[in-house]
Amino acid sequence: MVLLSLLDMLRARRKKVTISASGAEHSARTRRSRVKRCSEEKDGKDPGMGGAVSSQEADPPNQENPTSLQTTVKVRSTKTLPLPEELDYSKMCPKCSSFLKPAVVPAGHTTSLLQCPRCSTTPLCEHCLYHCPDGTCTNQSCQVVSMLLTCDQVRDSNSRVYGCPLFRACPKCHSIMMHQSGCKYVSCAQCRHIYCFICLRIKQECVKDTNKYWSLNCSAPRAARQRFQT
Repeated sequence: MVLLSLLDMLRARRKKVTISASGAEHSARTRRSRVKRCSEEKDGKDPGMGGAVSSQEADPPNQENPTSLQTTVKVRSTKTLPLPEELDYSKMCPKCSSFLKPAVVPAGHTTSLLQCPRCSTTPLCEHCLYHCPDGTCTNQSCQVVSMLLTCDQVRDSNSRVYGCPLFRACPKCHSIMMHQSGCKYVSCAQCRHIYCFICLRIKQECVKDTNKYWSLNCSAPRAARQRFQT
């Protein structure tokens, strides 16, 4: 009887260990199955289809359409005309346009007069380019003419006198004027003389070219920088 009881106890214990091992193995298998399912879902695989790739593709990355982001910016077209190149008329002979050189003077003397190497041996004033046979300029408008010969050009491309000298002298009374705005015709505040700032002709003559009323040029050539003596 004692022997049978011990055998029964051993069989019961062995059965219990077997059941425990089977339960542990089942639990481990379940955990591995869950880990595999999570891994397959993370990789985009359908666990219900035996690990096959899902027919529903993942959503593509959110790519912004560059065309839809392009903003139409209307840039105002501002054509800048090339500024006419101009020679230094303050250093050119009024007659032949040769470049002037310092006047020849006796040794030991200094002078600021200029002289043309081609057409004249008479010294010229360095400011107004008029003859100075006595070595002294007698032109009362010397400084005015000097400014007219050396002033800058009109650089505003919207101006109707673009490229002209910044200052002009009234052809009638020699008053210094600037072009402010509007068309190319200006009126002298001193003598009321109306003339074209480009060609210096009287308005009644220049305005005959009606198709060039607002033009940057006239039928006559652009007037050179002015020189006069008073």
